[in-house]
Amino acid sequence: MNESQAGRLSRRIFPNLFASRMDLSGDIGGALNGALVSIPQILAFGILLGSALGPDRAGFGMLIALYGSVLVGAMTSIFGGSPFVVTGTRASAVLVLAALIRQLSISPALAGFHDPVSTAFALACGAVVLAGLLQFCFGAFRLGKLVDYVPLPVMLGFINGTALLIITSQIPDALGISGPLYGHLDSIRFPTLLLALATALSVRLFPYVTKQVPPMPLAFLFWMAAYHLLSRFGLGEALGGSLPPPPEHFSLHFALQDATEALSGSAGADLLPILLGAAFSMAILSTLDTLLATAATDEITSRRSDAGRQLMAEGIGNLLAGMFGLAPGSGGLGRTRAALAGGMKSSAATAGISLVTLFVVLTLSPLIGLLSKAVMAGLLIALGFELVDRWSISRLFRAFSRKMPASAFAESMVVVVVVAAALVFDLKTAVGIGLLLSLLSFVAQMAKSPVRRSYRASALIPKIYGDASRRNFIEQHGRRIAVIEIEGALFFGTVSELGRFVEDLVGEGVHHVVLDMKRVKHVDATGARGLERMHARLDSKGGLLVVSHVGREGRQAGEEAGKHSTRSKLWIELSDIGTVARIGEDCFHEDNDSAIEMCEKHLAKMLPPQGEEGNGASMVKSLDAAMLRRLRRYLERTSYEAGEVVFSQGSEPDGAYYVISGRVDVFIELRGTGRKVRLQSLTSGSVFGEMAMLDAKPRSAGILAVEPTVCYRISSACFEKMRREHADLAFALLADIALVFAERLRANVSMIAELEL
Repeated sequence: MNESQAGRLSRRIFPNLFASRMDLSGDIGGALNGALVSIPQILAFGILLGSALGPDRAGFGMLIALYGSVLVGAMTSIFGGSPFVVTGTRASAVLVLAALIRQLSISPALAGFHDPVSTAFALACGAVVLAGLLQFCFGAFRLGKLVDYVPLPVMLGFINGTALLIITSQIPDALGISGPLYGHLDSIRFPTLLLALATALSVRLFPYVTKQVPPMPLAFLFWMAAYHLLSRFGLGEALGGSLPPPPEHFSLHFALQDATEALSGSAGADLLPILLGAAFSMAILSTLDTLLATAATDEITSRRSDAGRQLMAEGIGNLLAGMFGLAPGSGGLGRTRAALAGGMKSSAATAGISLVTLFVVLTLSPLIGLLSKAVMAGLLIALGFELVDRWSISRLFRAFSRKMPASAFAESMVVVVVVAAALVFDLKTAVGIGLLLSLLSFVAQMAKSPVRRSYRASALIPKIYGDASRRNFIEQHGRRIAVIEIEGALFFGTVSELGRFVEDLVGEGVHHVVLDMKRVKHVDATGARGLERMHARLDSKGGLLVVSHVGREGRQAGEEAGKHSTRSKLWIELSDIGTVARIGEDCFHEDNDSAIEMCEKHLAKMLPPQGEEGNGASMVKSLDAAMLRRLRRYLERTSYEAGEVVFSQGSEPDGAYYVISGRVDVFIELRGTGRKVRLQSLTSGSVFGEMAMLDAKPRSAGILAVEPTVCYRISSACFEKMRREHADLAFALLADIALVFAERLRANVSMIAELEL
């Protein structure tokens, strides 16, 4: 392997190391500032985890939270895809993990074990391993994009539910009682409450005193010092006392052995669904935390991160953390902001935060037993209030205080439901309810009417310019033909709305309908059956259903190109279901024009015969016989076979054309797609290319003969010669061309008015 190959391999394995240039002073400052904010949070979340293991296990919870943050943070800083996102223990996953430990500890399935709490902890570590594996899969298969489908109210419900769970979990420690609030109100220690409230309030107020030091570590140090100072005067117990000390001999060990023994026993079938639900919840919540932090960090730093790789690295970190009995971690915006404010310039700062945290846990962990319960409770309460989304709370108050749109009120109720589920049950249940609400919201949004707009065939008069009889037919009967543009997916949630729309048109006397499916991405079996019902309904009225932008030509073009376009996919879907055969292949067309023409012909058969009308505006309408004889000397007769191009878009102008017989199509080419779009059809008496007589710019569209066609052509040179030799003839010819322009302008105005209805 040469040097360049080794360099490319290194960049692929360690992208963060090459994402930005290291700045020693900036990265050291960022690491210290980030660690200063991160460590107090990790300690506080460790208390939540330790409380689930027992009243004297807070120190143990802090240690596994600190070591977990070091491990996951190191993995993401080295192998992740976002060099600036700081990873560590987060409240949402910790709350799910703590609730899982409590649930398993009292589960009858573990009643026969010697130490149910230790076994519950081992099983919970197994859930962390599964959560890490899920996160890795989310990143590897780019499933993080699914987060975009989680509605904002559901996400705000997660956030507010997490915040309230943190706050309520600390009420006993803040009040100085050792049991549930009910029945212990007479044991409240008001000095303890005062210290907890002072700590919580100072986190909020210290930024007004100084902005040089983050408020949480400042409040932590200040009130810890105050607690120990007052303890010297014998007030330690009155202020709530200290946390239990950590284990004297803490060491990492493989935590899954007890879990495998429990799952392999008779209780395994009962335990596995519980573990899977908790693992999925932790994976979802950690993914949400990380993706939100990554998106916000990218906006702050004006960089683009690889969120999928970040999830993969985080997933591996959490998998290892679960294997060794440590707490999971995820990205956090607050810690990231602190590190950026400290001068972070590269991933060296995020790795530095892990090193500083490791140094603290190795050297200062014996001091955990000196931490005040009340101060830590106050910090957690402050963290909880910081997490609360104020916008959703103010919106909720407005929902009850004054009238709001029904949709806004419903969104506020979704937030309330998710929060209530978190408080009444647990965060895992709230995640399940939130995802269910997300699914229902998605289906409700998709189930909106697929009709983009609808118009009658009379709006398309400019596209049939030149065929006076057909033009007259459309002017008289065009309101009986409707074109419906549909978009999105035609599936079980939308086809009924389309059916009702068609039924309303039938009530208005419209029995010929063109479904424009140019913007339809997918049709399921229910949608296909709905099309068949619409076809049968219109057929019973003597009408016709025609589908445009779904035809055999699109399928054949896709097969020739070696890939399937949206049109060919729709054809395949409808063919496989049998809808094409039931409606009829001839009712599927590549464009609207041919579909409308089919409806016109079918409608004409249902009407009594109509008399022929004279030609409309023509290039030679005002010329008398003598003028026509003089004009003939300047004209060239040209003939074209079906499929022959008269001239192409962008070609140099060579004159104006007057159609004697046959039919031509006007088309434009869509750049970069290779596709051609037909704009209109021209028949006997029509004029095209007349702009060549006014300017010398390239052709704005192409002309294709669709059947044997005969034209008269007057070149620009011949017109100039005629203008010199017979000025009156040239003037009369220009006057007729002006009438052609005027008629097209009026038709376009009518079409715009029709489309705006």
